Amino acid sequence: MRIDAAVVNAAREPFSVEALDLEEPRDDEVFVQVIAAGMSHVDLLARDGDIPVPLPAVLGCEGVGRVERIGAKVMGVAPLDRVVFARPGGGPDLFGRRISRYREVEFAPLHRSGRPIAGSAFGHCCFATHVLTAERNLIRVPHDDTPFPVLAALGGDVQIGAGAVIDTLRPRPGSSIAIFGAGAAGLSAVLAARLASCHPIIAVDIKASRLDMAEQLGADRTIDPDGLDPVVAIRGMAPGGVQFAVDTTGDPSLIGQALECIASGGRCVLAGAGPLDAEVAVKFRLLLQPRTLIGNPSGARDPAEFVPRLLGLYRQGRFPIDRLITEFRFADINTAADALLSGAAIKPVLVMP
Repeated sequence: MRIDAAVVNAAREPFSVEALDLEEPRDDEVFVQVIAAGMSHVDLLARDGDIPVPLPAVLGCEGVGRVERIGAKVMGVAPLDRVVFARPGGGPDLFGRRISRYREVEFAPLHRSGRPIAGSAFGHCCFATHVLTAERNLIRVPHDDTPFPVLAALGGDVQIGAGAVIDTLRPRPGSSIAIFGAGAAGLSAVLAARLASCHPIIAVDIKASRLDMAEQLGADRTIDPDGLDPVVAIRGMAPGGVQFAVDTTGDPSLIGQALECIASGGRCVLAGAGPLDAEVAVKFRLLLQPRTLIGNPSGARDPAEFVPRLLGLYRQGRFPIDRLITEFRFADINTAADALLSGAAIKPVLVMP
């Protein structure tokens, strides 16, 4: 089938919307029409070569669509089902498996003039009008009036940030928490911390607009690290250090600060993606007291359970992620990427034609 897709032809080049050929589903695969696709910093790291994805490739790790056709062995979804694309959860080699192809490149389902295009670097490629993916990458959601851009955002950064708090840290009411980064994942972590009745909730970011949004969504205090040491500031707000910290930036220097701001016995979750060969420097004195660093770049352990849970909270008005979303036409994908990098958009969502 002929489809339109945003192709990355070489590292650090802009997306190029092109016509490609997509195969029919194998026995265990699902053919999905993409309705909307969320854009994540993970997509841009892959675009720029900081995550090892074979190029040329079609990216896109978040989205929502409608099932059109299924393979003979697919049992969990059916044609016309509404499905959220999710990053898989659980397992010790999660991130490595996520960026590997469930199909090898030479057997890629996408082709341009007869030559294969990598199209399942994250298990699927939502920057396209249609996707072929494994059933395990899809979560059925109800046919209701939830806006498609909200559904598109649920399976990626939103459930990663919220899952880091609710599903990994599991704080008790009154627990102190610092959240580094106030993008889509960080602000979702703020919302989750508010749901868990944490106090104080401290958000750290370099952009004033994002810190303002963090306050609106439930952060008790915010810190702009420009010109000050956020560790000193956090310890001033929570003497002895916070009980929990979440890093959603993937910035090695900030990961060290997140570890340093927690109290003895505290826990820090790494919920952001960065260049895979980056090194994190940790001060030796931090190792003299018990602290736990948890690598969890995909959020909830079971997205198939967690994403519908978040959807229920959204519909109750308790998880207003629609406030994070800026919609873009699919043709304007490079504008959306620029807006994400500049901070003009917290969660860009591409709406398909």
